[in-house]
Amino acid sequence: MMEIKDYILAIGITTTFLISVYNLYLSVKNRKNTLREHLYKEQLAMCGKLINAFYLMNTEISKGFFNYNVDYQKVTEFAENIGYIIFQNEYLAPDSLLTLANDTVTSSQDFLDASLQDAKKFQEEYERYFQHYYSLITFIRDYFGIKDLSKENQKLYIIPKYMKDFQRDNRNSFKK
Repeated sequence: MMEIKDYILAIGITTTFLISVYNLYLSVKNRKNTLREHLYKEQLAMCGKLINAFYLMNTEISKGFFNYNVDYQKVTEFAENIGYIIFQNEYLAPDSLLTLANDTVTSSQDFLDASLQDAKKFQEEYERYFQHYYSLITFIRDYFGIKDLSKENQKLYIIPKYMKDFQRDNRNSFKK
């Protein structure tokens, strides 16, 4: 017959085993969190390069809209650079991001082709290009949870009273 000390010993061994299994679970989960965080940083860096390349191309493309001479060779080089960034980082990016980036580059070519034709087609393709670009930016912001992360970051610090007053006063001035 088992004595009380045997029951306590069995409970202790069982508890130790369960705590060990739980610690193993937490270790595996923490390892995945580290990998996930590293992937997130790499994806953000890649998107930064991508958006910078689009900025350079957008600047050159926009010249045509404002009746300046567009350097088509530069735009082609910028588009090739965007393709290079996509190709170089396609293992990091989600398929939707790659598709949107490719669609945006393609629509830039359509825009450039239209700029050599008539003004109406030029305007349509310009708007189509920037709609693709806007969709790409929106997707990146949503994918990385930029809005939610920014809100969380803002909760980390206390806004001084004078800033709260300033924000409230500015909100009221916009309503007038």
